[in-house]
Amino acid sequence: MADPLRLVLGGRFGWYAQDVTGWYASNPTWRRSLTENAKFTPYAGLVYDLDQHHSMYASGTQIFQPQSVLDVKGNTLPPLSGTNLEVGVKGEYFGGRLNASGALFRIRQNNRAMTDEVNCPTGGPIYCARAAGQVQSEGVDLQLSGSPLPGWQISGGYTYVLAKYTKDSVAANVGQRIATDEPKQLFKLYTNVQLNGSLAPWNVGASVYAQDKIYRRDTAYLTRQGGYAIVGLTAGYRINEQLQLRVNIDNVLDRRYYQALGYSWSGGLERYGAPRSVLVSLNYKM
Repeated sequence: MADPLRLVLGGRFGWYAQDVTGWYASNPTWRRSLTENAKFTPYAGLVYDLDQHHSMYASGTQIFQPQSVLDVKGNTLPPLSGTNLEVGVKGEYFGGRLNASGALFRIRQNNRAMTDEVNCPTGGPIYCARAAGQVQSEGVDLQLSGSPLPGWQISGGYTYVLAKYTKDSVAANVGQRIATDEPKQLFKLYTNVQLNGSLAPWNVGASVYAQDKIYRRDTAYLTRQGGYAIVGLTAGYRINEQLQLRVNIDNVLDRRYYQALGYSWSGGLERYGAPRSVLVSLNYKM
């Protein structure tokens, strides 16, 4: 559109057909639950170059995604629909060897599938879902990746997202957080360094994964996991061009944590994450 400004337009056409059956009926019969022909999902974006190393962008797209989960009557939930808006900035450094980005986003979803705890309690004889009225997710996403120095690889990211009901058939849900068993904050970092000089056969690395607290609440039970961080270490030694010895240590601090929460209606069956583990491997390349 101008020397520093670009317009990006795009879209997707989708054809969908879905058949379901009476999943728990005594005499199930197949029926067509969804038919979409040439469903168009548009996308538009603007990119503005601030200088040689930075650019800003804004984008928007519609959301349309069929869902396969069923409600308590055995009917397929309507497709997930909505909008996704994003603004951000991207940077390129060290001659393109290191890239960074930051973005603010707002996602509005209609008919998002949620577990129907009223009609089908978790762990009950059947599973069913219901369609939430409207869910709005807002947050920030920061990313870093590349090789700022020869032999040094790094990648990392931080995400914050808060999802709340903005409309729902259950009036008490409006304004409340949705999916409390998913973290609001995530942090990931991985780095690896190939040493040089007399230590050239060696490479060492480390990783960190961290998240904030999650929980599930029911009338009689509360299951929760506090925030935690998992640290990993790795080291490799190249014996020759074909042979390499590597040691990986996961969960170095032997953090005890729930990888997934259990049943909100019973307060049990949480699943623990893996404890500290050490893996020694010898790789041979032909």
